[in-house]
Amino acid sequence: YRNILADPGVRVRVGRKEFKALAETSTDPLRIADFLEYRLARHPRMIGMMLRAEGLPRSPSRQDLESLAEDKALVILHPGEDS
Repeated sequence: YRNILADPGVRVRVGRKEFKALAETSTDPLRIADFLEYRLARHPRMIGMMLRAEGLPRSPSRQDLESLAEDKALVILHPGEDS
């Protein structure tokens, strides 16, 4: 996280694919909760299991997600951009 703050230009490798990106950080609980809600709607089984591992119920409320997000950080990658 601190490395990204110091230099947001990153290289990402997923399998055999590699790309440059600009990394943006966010510690805004509302933005992180929005992301969690979106991912939970798209991938309920996987994200639900991850949230349950964090101690949340099977169907977490918006308040549950915001509370969880209070001490989390989110890194957003903008592919193809570099500093």
